[in-house]
Amino acid sequence: YSKDNYDYVYIIPSEVKNETRYKLNDEKYILVNEILKAKRIHQIFYIIESFFSKEFIIEIIYILKSKRNIVAKIKDALKIVAYGMQSAKLALKQIKKMNLSKDDNVVLYSYWLSITAFACLKLKKSIEKKCNTIVVSRTHGHDLYEYRKKYEYLPFREFFYTNIDKIYPISKNGQEYIYGKYSYNIINKIELKYLGTPDYTSYNIRNMYLLEETNKNRFHLVSCSSIIPIKRLEFIIDVLKNINSFEITWYHLGDGESKEGILEY
Repeated sequence: YSKDNYDYVYIIPSEVKNETRYKLNDEKYILVNEILKAKRIHQIFYIIESFFSKEFIIEIIYILKSKRNIVAKIKDALKIVAYGMQSAKLALKQIKKMNLSKDDNVVLYSYWLSITAFACLKLKKSIEKKCNTIVVSRTHGHDLYEYRKKYEYLPFREFFYTNIDKIYPISKNGQEYIYGKYSYNIINKIELKYLGTPDYTSYNIRNMYLLEETNKNRFHLVSCSSIIPIKRLEFIIDVLKNINSFEITWYHLGDGESKEGILEY
């Protein structure tokens, strides 16, 4: 999608734990190999600066009104503000090198509705006078469902849902959760966008490139996730049990509390 709709796609790594460098074999994709990580002394500065940000002060008021687990919630909120502001300022240095103008249309994309989403919103504020800018974000599980969190709290929900231009939950359940949980006027900015690969079911499966050249009758399926109830791996088993026209080898990468149950399913 991005190759067909954008002139260039700049990928700026964030929240990366190592200094691994990657290369992309496509001139449209430009990987900025400057990981958004500040020196420790600068990180302390961002933490101090966070206490004076408008977004953090508003969130503190919301937390105090909840009257439960206040310190823990403030720590969660502070982490997003501090790292978000840090990422935004470091990314801005890279964006300034792009020489953007009023004729440019920029989409700031975050994969998670968390730190990088906060960074994108701060970036938009910095560059929206120079070019047409919107912010979009996906949202998955741990960054979506408040009841899954230890204190049933996710920071900056109102800030995200009211300021991000488009939010893409990856499941119908997630979309319905948002509509049922929040009363903000957001119905037009929430759009379901599934993850996954193109649907190959209309093709002759024996001609797909995933089939081994030496064995045209064996299809290799790879899945990757934690083995926990919410992943519903038994659905894969239910589908595979109904396929008899060719042989399938299923590889699953992951582990978890439901492993024994899945092995016995």
